[in-house]
Amino acid sequence: MARLGKRRILRIGLVGLFVLAVLVPCTWILAHTLQIQYRAVATRGKLDPGYELAEWLNRNISDQDRVGMFDAGVTGYFARAHVVNLDGLVNSPEYLSVLRTGRFAQYVIDNRMEYVITYYSPPYDLDWGPADDSNVCHRLLHVNENPALWGPDRVNNYFQVIGLRYDVSCIEPWKPGFPFQPLPPTKGTLPFELALKRTFP
Repeated sequence: MARLGKRRILRIGLVGLFVLAVLVPCTWILAHTLQIQYRAVATRGKLDPGYELAEWLNRNISDQDRVGMFDAGVTGYFARAHVVNLDGLVNSPEYLSVLRTGRFAQYVIDNRMEYVITYYSPPYDLDWGPADDSNVCHRLLHVNENPALWGPDRVNNYFQVIGLRYDVSCIEPWKPGFPFQPLPPTKGTLPFELALKRTFP
């Protein structure tokens, strides 16, 4: 009986080794292949808006920076920085209180995130008003070239990258406080008139 038990344990161990030696590498190869294919499709013609945003983040911010955004799926997958999904789909149980109260801006501030991604034409109302943003400065850094289409009317919407700084003087081009409203593009980003034209053709 003892031998039978040892043989069973040996068999289970061999199966486990097989899974580790074969299935895990195969899964990695499949995921890597899909990523390459996605990049190939995304870079042919129009970029996927989330992928375009991730590429901009990879070129312009540190891998250690934290970025808060809604609908973070594609961007969160391809960006090297730590992207926090403010939808709450991938977040901690403590985040439930933020979802209930809608205090997203305060959550971003409390966690000292370096960037927040907003929408030029918001698809839904967000109460970005934090309880206290007296120690915050913000600056619009980037507007996506390609829009994300929203709603039944397929309205063009643009991701905006907004930089945040804490406990410093808000010297131009930095503005005081947290950005309550979507910010119009400025010099060095997508022209304001072009954004309007694309949003309301």
